[in-house]
Amino acid sequence: MAGTHYDTLGVKQDATQEEIKAAYRKLARELHPDVTPDPAATERFMEVQKAYEAVSDAGRRRTYDNLLALQKQRLAEEKRMREAEELRRLAEERMRDKGPSPVVDLAETQRLTNLLNAGKFVEAESLARAMIAREHRQPVPHAVLGDIARLRGEVAEALQHYSMAAQYEPKNLVYQRKCEELLASPGVGAAGKKAAEYVPQVSVGPLLVVGFVVIAAAVFAALNPMAPLKIVLVPEWTIWTLVSLFVSGVVVGSGMAAAGALGNFDTTAGTAMMKVPLPVRIGLLSIAWFWLAVGVYFFFGQTQNTFNRSLSVLLGAVAGTVVVFALAGWSRSGDLALQTLLWGGNVAYFGSLAGWYVADSLKRQG
Repeated sequence: MAGTHYDTLGVKQDATQEEIKAAYRKLARELHPDVTPDPAATERFMEVQKAYEAVSDAGRRRTYDNLLALQKQRLAEEKRMREAEELRRLAEERMRDKGPSPVVDLAETQRLTNLLNAGKFVEAESLARAMIAREHRQPVPHAVLGDIARLRGEVAEALQHYSMAAQYEPKNLVYQRKCEELLASPGVGAAGKKAAEYVPQVSVGPLLVVGFVVIAAAVFAALNPMAPLKIVLVPEWTIWTLVSLFVSGVVVGSGMAAAGALGNFDTTAGTAMMKVPLPVRIGLLSIAWFWLAVGVYFFFGQTQNTFNRSLSVLLGAVAGTVVVFALAGWSRSGDLALQTLLWGGNVAYFGSLAGWYVADSLKRQG
């Protein structure tokens, strides 16, 4: 992207109006034709004047910032398309240059996918690597390793394996789509390697808003005088308890996604070979009992090495939300507090998934 008006003035895009005015006055004094008669300085003075006119007024600045955002989005999309096209070109070259077709053991391949979908990730990973060691041109083992790496949050390694799967089976649109999804992930370059200097930035502001909303919703639900619904297992809950838990979950998911505490939803949930991705499995278990889902997640994380940073953070945030609601409910009755602690996660977790998905979608579009 060419230099912006902010670059011309020598300020950051988030500079205050006072900083912009000070920078303009400094440059105007240095470059004014009465002070510096050099034609180059005069031309530079005109550029500074134009830049200041564009960003000194709040309305014009907002319009200009929106234009910059659209240009940035367009350039990012063009880059993603170029990288995807490069992957397709490499796949076609690989197919033209390859030797005899690889010998694929269909029974072994089926066993591999069965292990993956059964949640036996350690065994699936071991078998996939053994299959690749014997014949590296098999796409399915690479796709399985891509899914497992993706579950663990190892985006660069997942992209590498999906790229290999796409090269060895270029007509498989699923592999191509997974590559394109991961290429859009922050900090991952076209070569599939994480930039060494990339560090996820978490904004504190949205997290403070999340905390305030959760506490306010919990207090409101506990103190609201509405009559209980008398639902089985949660007879002390009111309609506001249900609504507040779900809305708080939405705020937790969306707020943490906006803050950068959660990764891309598609990057975490999307897989090539798994029929039911891990976040969806946790969600289905949460229908029965949230704490059972948490226990299963940590059991598989320990035994199958499938801990995912975003999912761990989200589950922890939902658990914290439930505890806040239980403490607030204690002011009304011990039964309400206990019922909320036991069953509140069932509602809040689904709200958090919805909020995460929506916020992440809006962030990508913006």
